[in-house]
Amino acid sequence: MPRVVIEDQIAEVAGEYSRFGSDVDVLVSFYNDDLDRIINNEPELFPIVEAAIIDVVGAQMEEGIRQPDLSETREALVGSFQLFLPILDLEKRDEVKNAAARIASVTLRVNENPDSEATEAAREEAEQSTPDVIRTFFPNQTIVALGNIVGQVEFDAINELELLVPEETTSRLAITVLGALAVLLAAFFLWRIAPGQWSEPKHFALLGVLLVLAGLVSRIPELIVPEETPELAFESSSPTSPRSCRCSGTATPTGSRWRAG
Repeated sequence: MPRVVIEDQIAEVAGEYSRFGSDVDVLVSFYNDDLDRIINNEPELFPIVEAAIIDVVGAQMEEGIRQPDLSETREALVGSFQLFLPILDLEKRDEVKNAAARIASVTLRVNENPDSEATEAAREEAEQSTPDVIRTFFPNQTIVALGNIVGQVEFDAINELELLVPEETTSRLAITVLGALAVLLAAFFLWRIAPGQWSEPKHFALLGVLLVLAGLVSRIPELIVPEETPELAFESSSPTSPRSCRCSGTATPTGSRWRAG
């Protein structure tokens, strides 16, 4: 049976495996060279290349490939691909090896996907298995020293012992009323000392607008710089009688769970 013209072979394989690109030409030519070697009673080499590709792809897929790692895994495979073809010259050997490595890398596919249910179950299990931390505080014992970072245990202790005093803030209504009174008093004072300049209502309105604008300008730093929750930086001592505090920590799983697919 006559052999199919190599150009037709390349066209047929390239049509079915277009993702392999020009590497198809290399391996089809290498396969035809192998047929000539068989005729000359020389050892076949194409099965060695085929087995090497199947083995390395199978090993990588068995380890599992995740979407974030796909590109890195493909690059690592091309760099570490091993193929021993002793009877070929060095140039041909490298050409076939590189083509086989690229084909193997393109064949790799993602076969592990995030398993949100397993991840959440592992997180809940870790939280439930976290033992409570019990600490006893004696009278006037320091819980958190000045300037130190407050850990979760210390923060829970301060809350449970009711040592954290909420910051007192000024009422917005009080500020508004105070501002209005300031405007009225300023207008009355100016009217008393210079009645001719402040006899018209629009002058008082202008004064009020200027004072309001001055108040808004004074608040500009708060509008530009976002408000952040400050670190607790104070020295907190325990109450006068010994108290025990049961504080629960939270354990986090080492990572997300993935399922093969």
